[in-house]
Formats: sequence, C-alpha cells, structure tokens
Amino acid sequence: MQAAIDIADIIFKAHAFRFAGTDKPSLMATAGIPDQINEFLDRLSASGLEFLVVGGIALRQYIGSRNTEDIDLIAAPDALGEISGIVIEESNPEFARARFGTLQVDILRAEHSLFAYILKQESNVKDFAGHSLPCATPRGLAILKLFALPSLYRQHDLTRVAIYEGDIAALVGQFSLDDADLLAPLESYLIPSDLGELRKILSEIRARLHRFDP
Repeated sequence: MQAAIDIADIIFKAHAFRFAGTDKPSLMATAGIPDQINEFLDRLSASGLEFLVVGGIALRQYIGSRNTEDIDLIAAPDALGEISGIVIEESNPEFARARFGTLQVDILRAEHSLFAYILKQESNVKDFAGHSLPCATPRGLAILKLFALPSLYRQHDLTRVAIYEGDIAALVGQFSLDDADLLAPLESYLIPSDLGELRKILSEIRARLHRFDP
C-alpha cells in the first residue's frame, strides 16, 4: 500500500484541480480561444500520447454547461512538452502546468498511481468539438473531486468546496454511483480521518438528493 500523502503538501498541488475561476471568462466565451482549443486538440490527437480529459471540459459531457478557464488532462508532462507549441511552466511529482499560446493546460501526472488508475480504468471516448478524445468517466471524475476535497477544506477555499461538492452530487445523483466504490481507490492516498470525513460528505449529499422524496 502506498503511504498516505502528506495533506499539507497537497495545498499547492490542489490548484491543478481548478475547474472554474471568478476573475476570468469561460474559455468558450473568450475571443480567439476556440480556434486555439481546436489547434491544441488537433496536435494532442495526432501526437499518439496517452492522455485523459478531466476537469470542467469533461464534466460538460455529463452534467451540462460548465464554465472553465483551462483544459485539464491526465498525461505525462515530459511527453506532452514534446508537442510543438506546448511549454511546461510548473511541475512537481503529482502535478504540472503547461501553456499553449494563451491556453492554460493543467496536468495530473500519469506517473502518479492514482491518476494512472483513472487513466487506465475510467475512460470513455467523447466528442469535443469534432474531436473524439478519451474522457474520464463520471466515476473517475467523482474520485478526483473527492481526492482534492480535504486539501480545499484545509485551505478554507469554501467557494471551490461548494463547486466540487455540487459536481459530486450531480454525478452521484445522475449516475447512481456507490459511495464505497468511490472511496475504495482513495484508501492508499488519504489518511483515515479524511476518508471518514468524505464518507460523511457523501452521506450528506445522499440526504440532500432525497430530501423531498415522498
């Protein structure tokens, strides 16, 4: 079993899970960005690189409209950086950040065993503006959201906590995801007390989903 990650070390790393910003427009609404996204996706598709689309773009495939300011991937940053026009700006053992023109690309490292598990086991092919690309499943997205929550709580980032818990609720409610099945992959990465709190959060989400049931 892999040792639990020091949660303090995740405080910076959790920024790779950012799906929505309050100070930037949606990338879908920003002038000139759509062509840049198409060019990025063209190069990514042609590269032969193993990757998985996650984050806000992936969520749009399952739970409707979702603003996002960047693209989030599970990939190997070193390989991604070999694609023409992509510049790796920041990197640590779990996360990296790249730039393609003005487009920000947040990367969950495929070398990390949890992210590798999502990459290999939780993938669907979805259409992104005419590109057929591997996209995280609802279960995969919910696991990633749950993994990030303890760090966000410790940062007192309640805005993003609310966004993440809302996304989890939408995924759980729409796709009938099982709590134990969502938490099982996280047992090697989070301390027991954090797992206990996540169980409580999922229980509270269940209660909200059924609040007005007859």
